[in-house]
Parts: sequence; structure tokens; C-alpha cells
Amino acid sequence: MRLPTPAFVVCLFASAAFAQNPRDVTFTLAPKDGRTTFRMGEPVEVELRFGSTSAGRYLADLPIPEHSIVRRAHRTSAQLGNASVSRQLNESISFRSPGRYRISARTTRLTTADQSARTVPLQSNSIEIEVVAPEPGWAATQLRDAVATLAGWDPAPPRIGQIVDPRIEDAVARAARVLRFLEVREALQPLARFFEHGPQNAQQDLRAGLFASPYRNDVIAAMELSINAPDIPISYYYFGTLVELAAALRLGPQSDAVSESRDPEGYKRWMEEHKRYLDRQKPIATEYAAKLALAAERKQGEARAVTLETLRRIK
Repeated sequence: MRLPTPAFVVCLFASAAFAQNPRDVTFTLAPKDGRTTFRMGEPVEVELRFGSTSAGRYLADLPIPEHSIVRRAHRTSAQLGNASVSRQLNESISFRSPGRYRISARTTRLTTADQSARTVPLQSNSIEIEVVAPEPGWAATQLRDAVATLAGWDPAPPRIGQIVDPRIEDAVARAARVLRFLEVREALQPLARFFEHGPQNAQQDLRAGLFASPYRNDVIAAMELSINAPDIPISYYYFGTLVELAAALRLGPQSDAVSESRDPEGYKRWMEEHKRYLDRQKPIATEYAAKLALAAERKQGEARAVTLETLRRIK
């Protein structure tokens, strides 16, 4: 996502719940391996370190969804979801211009170990990182290598007894994250190409890359090319993702802040808002269903069979 508006920051620092950590608990944010300078489009890795001098007094649910606060000058911030001991900030924050950024983190997922299970809000220290423009050719090299890795993936399911090399799995996962974080226009076609038609362990990052791209119109156009291609099957998930992207572009993104609330009334309000959003999204789904029906006539073989099944599920 883009760096959010300063309004979130005012809300954060107005909350007394994060004013001070318990004396027997430490929550430290640190640059991973001491590194503080990163290229735009490169993973920004940090570590979240927890400690307590009171053994057995607290319980932590790991991985811990965190909130990170990012400041540039007097503007700020974003939410960071599903944090663990090691975290890549690009999963929630897009650094789209060079500069120095001050980062802190907070969590409400630490609880007391007694029957009350009381939430213990924690606020970390702040660290500074610098984001710099990449040297000429760096992004192109990263993109070329990532595409080569994903294109070399063997789609055949492993045979019984076959040993899967974890190094290949790791390489595929890294390649998907490269495409997700680069945020350059040249990454759009590979994102659309390998989403739903590439390695399974790459799908989460590929989908996130489609939604995070600053080139939303071009993302949608790339996915529409797959709809019209005679040899590309369009799964129900692919279709739904395209509709979600188009809806976010035309209607604006749906807020997920209330959905994370532990307040039952807050969650109820979010569900009502979600239903209204889905109602507004229906004409977009109908529009793309019509396009897919026309394209299905030109599909061949398995691509046609999968696409027809998607149309059946839409109806």
C-alpha cells in the first residue's frame, strides 16, 4: 500500500494504551544483520525481539500481527500485518521514493498468562533506515533472474517417493517476492503470467504483488490479456482476483481496519459495510463474466474446460 495519511499517526499517539511498556517486558525493533540502507524495490528486513524478566507471566501468540509506524519528515505510517521475529516491511509498506525513514512497531498480541488473559500493549523503540535509488540495471537483472526461476519451474506433480529439493522451493519463493516488491512496470506481465499458472508456493506473493503495484490499470490490462488468450485457463480464483482489482480501482479499496477489531459491535459494522461493498461490486463481476463467456468460445483444450467450469461457478 502507499504510505497512509497522517491521521493514523494522530490516532496512534493519542492512545494511552501504548504510552509505556511494562517494566518486566522488552519489545525491541532492530535492523536485521545491522543493515540500514536499502534500494527501492529491495526487501527491507527487520527483527522484532521480545523478552521478559518475569518467567511464565506472559503468553505471546507468534507470529504476532504488528503495527509499524513509518515517519518521513512529519508524515507517516502504515499498518504491518502478521509479524514474526523477522519481518520484511515491504509486505505492508511501499517505499517509492528515496529518503530516510524512522520506523517503530507496536503490538497488542501479548497477554498475561493468568485467567484474565489481559492484553498487554507494547510499543517498540524507533530505528532509522535509508532507502536509495537502485543503480542502473539492478532492477532489470532482478526481474530477469526471477522470471527465469519461475519459468523453469516443473509443473508436473512430484512422484511418490520423489525428494523435493528445498533449495528449489526457496528459490521459487524468493523469485515471487522479487516480482512482488520491485514495483516496476516491467514486472506486471510476469505477475499476471505466473499468478494461478505458476508454482503453488509463489501464489501468495504474486497475488500481493498484483494488488500492491502502483500501476493498477496496467495490472488489470495484463490480466485481461490472459482472459482473451486461447491457451490460458481462467480459474475461479483468477477471475475473482481480477474483479477485486477492478473494484478497488473503480470503487476504492475496502477498509479492513474494523474487521481486525476485537469489539463485536465493530466487527458487525464491518460486516455490514462489507456487504454493501459486495453489492456495489456485482456490476463489475457481471461485466467480466460477459467478457469471459465470449473468450471461452475461443479457448482450447484444458483452457476451455477450466474456463467453462469457472463460468458455471459464477452463475
